[in-house]
Amino acid sequence: MCAAQSGNLALIAEPLDPPGHLLLDAPRNRQITDGVRALGILLVILFHVVMAAVVYMSKSGSPTGVDRLVAEFPGALNVAWQALGSEIVFFASGFLLSYLLFRELLRTGAIQIRQFLIRRASRILPLYAVGLLIFVFTRRFELHDYVFNLLFISKIADARTIIPVGWSLEMMIQFYVLLPFLVCLAMRSGRPLTVITALVLGSVAARFAGLVANPAAYETPIWELMYGTRPLPVQEDFYQLLWYRATPFLVGLLLAYLVVHRGTALAEWFRRGRRAGATLGAGVVLIAIGGFLPAHDKNSFLYSLDTQVWLWFWTLQRFVFVCGVAAVLLPCYYAPRGIAVWVADRLAWTGFGVVSRNIYSIYLFHLACIIPAAALVSWSIDRHTLYNVPTLDIALIFAIAAYLSVQLSKVMTRFVELPARDWIRTRFLQPAAARG
Repeated sequence: MCAAQSGNLALIAEPLDPPGHLLLDAPRNRQITDGVRALGILLVILFHVVMAAVVYMSKSGSPTGVDRLVAEFPGALNVAWQALGSEIVFFASGFLLSYLLFRELLRTGAIQIRQFLIRRASRILPLYAVGLLIFVFTRRFELHDYVFNLLFISKIADARTIIPVGWSLEMMIQFYVLLPFLVCLAMRSGRPLTVITALVLGSVAARFAGLVANPAAYETPIWELMYGTRPLPVQEDFYQLLWYRATPFLVGLLLAYLVVHRGTALAEWFRRGRRAGATLGAGVVLIAIGGFLPAHDKNSFLYSLDTQVWLWFWTLQRFVFVCGVAAVLLPCYYAPRGIAVWVADRLAWTGFGVVSRNIYSIYLFHLACIIPAAALVSWSIDRHTLYNVPTLDIALIFAIAAYLSVQLSKVMTRFVELPARDWIRTRFLQPAAARG
């Protein structure tokens, strides 16, 4: 049963027997999850480095620089052109927060919505406020822009987003507000797996319906955007509005339900090495299909296909990609031996943990690190110099930008996020909850 509890808004459910150790109680599994989050944000940085080079080249007035970059760029890194790093971040966020809610519900019989939202706000709002103060001076904004940005609905209200990547933080906040109620909806239904699966498929169907109603969103070739063509407003909507991008969050919700409520069955399933290897292999195939097709290359075979193919590509790409990530992640959690253990060891690298712990500040401020990184590699920020930047230098710019982003984020986390988070939680949460 779900209901409002007087004095402290909560979702009440029938209490269950407290379980033993759950999946993320194990430090290694938390490290594996950190590795996925870190890869997501690093892919975001790589995408923005590539796009920054493309913008410089396209503004030069000649497309040959972009032609050269596309031709020279390794096919094994096609995912760098696909803007899918945010999909991994959204998936990991949906998984982690849904896991916390399912765990709380399982152990206490209730979800404290107020405490959940304060915790999320204490992580995001301090850094978000600093980002607003920094980027507010980059362009001229109207009063309503400030208001809608502070309410995290600038894209919904068709206002200008002050922080360049602020739309993604808005989307996260919007989902966080909805998430406890989605968990309640699933658990009170009596068929939570069916309900959550329906939510995932419904999000894909919503994207399909929106594309059918707006054919221009998928009929414009992706490669044209690489040569300076401005995205159509409807294309921006499909990229920046939650109802078109909810799928990775909901797949994370689905995975969280499975590991909390079907963990024993999953552990038994993956005890056999062949099953773990097959699931891992299937995940790699899905990631390749969703993220590594050469859609950025105007000479690709994809552009000889019927336009309807692009309808399905735009509908399913992100769903297929994030399902692949989930399929890779599951055997890494549960397989006792085999290649999945090797992959899990790579994901559990301590360096990824550093990136993951500072993910919000990296997300907000990494763009400010790309120009100094380019200047360090090219010894210039002159457009003509960067127009001729070798492909290898793109890799160096990415490495330096990622390093600078992590170092800057450490400072922001230490001196802004953590003190503000602790103050907010101490002030607005019960003492016991603030220590949790």
